[in-house]
Amino acid sequence: MPLCYAAEAENLEKAEILLGYNADIRLKDNQGRCPLLRAASAGQYKMIRTLLKRGADIHQADNYGQTALHRAAAGSQDALRLVLELKVLDINSRDRDNRTALFLAAKTDRVDCVRIQLEQDGIDLDSLDNDGCTPSSGAVVSPYGRGDSAFLLLKKGANPEIKDKNGRTTLSLAVEHLESHNPIVNLLLERKEVDIESRCNHGRTPLQWAMISWKEITEYVRPLLDKGADVTVKGKDGRTVLSLAIDKVYNVEIMDIIIERLDKAYINSRNNDGRTPFLLAAKKGDMRSMVLLLRKGAGVQAKDKNGVSAMMHAALSRMKKSADFNAKENSGETVLLQAIGIVDESISLLIE
Repeated sequence: MPLCYAAEAENLEKAEILLGYNADIRLKDNQGRCPLLRAASAGQYKMIRTLLKRGADIHQADNYGQTALHRAAAGSQDALRLVLELKVLDINSRDRDNRTALFLAAKTDRVDCVRIQLEQDGIDLDSLDNDGCTPSSGAVVSPYGRGDSAFLLLKKGANPEIKDKNGRTTLSLAVEHLESHNPIVNLLLERKEVDIESRCNHGRTPLQWAMISWKEITEYVRPLLDKGADVTVKGKDGRTVLSLAIDKVYNVEIMDIIIERLDKAYINSRNNDGRTPFLLAAKKGDMRSMVLLLRKGAGVQAKDKNGVSAMMHAALSRMKKSADFNAKENSGETVLLQAIGIVDESISLLIE
């Protein structure tokens, strides 16, 4: 399909030659993209103008239901302006995933293309795609940028409280997906209508999602705590904020803040496996967390559903780090003897 290739590369001379030989201007590739759509995808506005003059159909859509408007929105601002100036396509038209051109521009973090569309009358800031995402929430989870498009949309009045099909709000998604030092989280926390206790379908709040994020999360945990986020909530898996902190947070100060806000009942709250935070800390061999919990009154006699105690978890944690329990370390002790030592250390903590 030489005309498609010429359109994508904006080879105007070659395109004119091919059109002079009656090349099919509506011919589609295996994704249903005609030369006009290939040019729009590549942001080739000069080629778009040429093809339209030669009779290209501005309404033609590809296999995904996307027209030149959708393709240009993620292509370039020049191509997008040209398509919008024609005023023949609905600015809120949707593809097969129910995504508008604004959604696609935001998803690819094309801030320039988002800004152009915000100038259009009747633009829908909160259209929902098939996953229940809005342009702003789609931009937050996008791997293509830092969410600058989401920031712009939120400043323009996009609703951050709309939930997707998983029950996630923009704040819930932001604290999990955005990289550190992103102003969107602070922007959301400053807005009165944002519910910091909103629960997703798994029963998790934004604070809990911040805890299980892949990144260093203390930056987003702290402002949520400062805003008064509830540290007593449980997800549907029975996990509390404290149990998530023991699993994920390697920051003593954050641990201290959470523990100080809990009474003894919550300190000993169990997850669906019957494990208390103290049992979880012991299972990890995390003596530091065990000490913090003991000082707050953690129950030491608790056993999980399998009848395993905290001291046994601590011993097993140390033993699992070596396939050979009889192997000697630099101290001359075997792994098994060191595991027994952990039990002794746990007993010493209890005595203290």
